[in-house]
Amino acid sequence: MSLRREDDGAVQPWVTLSATVYRHGNYTGVGDPGDDIGLVVFDDPIAGVDAGPDTMRVLVSPMGAGDRIVFHGWGIATHEGTGAGILRYGSVYIDWASSRHFTDEVVKGGARICKGDSGGTARLERSSNNLTFDLVGGMASEYEVGSDFCPYPGGTQRWAATADKIAWIEARLLLNGIDLTPGDGDTTACLRASQSGRDYMRCW
Repeated sequence: MSLRREDDGAVQPWVTLSATVYRHGNYTGVGDPGDDIGLVVFDDPIAGVDAGPDTMRVLVSPMGAGDRIVFHGWGIATHEGTGAGILRYGSVYIDWASSRHFTDEVVKGGARICKGDSGGTARLERSSNNLTFDLVGGMASEYEVGSDFCPYPGGTQRWAATADKIAWIEARLLLNGIDLTPGDGDTTACLRASQSGRDYMRCW
């Protein structure tokens, strides 16, 4: 698996590491954004990534309509198919949500996901949701009504939700010998916590 990251605004060189990659078994790519999720488990830690107190946490409880999310992506930026390879971010309000996936409507001049942004995290925005830390609640999946590269205003963006896939994620962590829940007698791989009424897990 090859990856690169951004550190204080500077894009770091590509790094290649061995990893186990899991794709959800129910995902077909046809009308099932709720199963559009994968998990990458690296054999060794990624150098330079600090698993400190501000590392992203994963939302266990579902997103809700009216929640504001922030998302990032390296994909295409125009309807002509240009602009890929630059890290961008946007923020939108969720229109509809279930435990499996959630959606928002693209507004004129608003932020949108495009080809190449799939899999980017959708995080509950701290300032708009009374949170101290980011909570990852989903991943960019697909859009409806648009060009071959980006959705048009009035189109719908769909996001796979983490809430429905917590057991699946943790089962694969345990398969790799990753158990970060210290001796509490349950079968979860990650610690549970909450903030501002939102349940989440910490997996580092």
